[in-house]
Amino acid sequence: MRPFIGTFAILFVMSVCGCKKNDPPKKADLRPRLEAAMQITNSNDRDSALKTVAVDSAGLGAGDITLEALAHMFNSSFRDETASDCASRLAKAQQLSFAKDVAKTIVSSNLRDETLKKLAEGV
Repeated sequence: MRPFIGTFAILFVMSVCGCKKNDPPKKADLRPRLEAAMQITNSNDRDSALKTVAVDSAGLGAGDITLEALAHMFNSSFRDETASDCASRLAKAQQLSFAKDVAKTIVSSNLRDETLKKLAEGV
C-alpha cells in the first residue's frame, strides 16, 4: 500500500506543478558551466560535458568560451567534430571571426578544409 501512496503523491505533485521545461542556455551561465566541466576527472565524461558547453556557447555567439572548452577536450577526433559543429553555429550567430578561429583548431585537414569551405560559402 505504501508504494502506491508514494507513486500517487509523486503523480499528484507533477500534475499540479507540471514538469519543468528545459530553459535555453544563458550566456551568463557559460563560464561557471565551463569551470565545472573542466573539473571532471573522467576524460570521456569531461569531453562530453565540454562538448555541451562548447555547442551551447557557440549557439549564443560566445566564441571565447567555445574556444576554451574545445582546448580542454582530450579526444582529438571528438574535439574536431565538435569544433566543426561549433564553427557552423558561430557563423549562424554572426560570429564569423570566431567561427574561423574555431575551424582552424581542427586537426584533421580534411574536416578543417570542409569546415572552412562551408564558412567561406556562407553555408
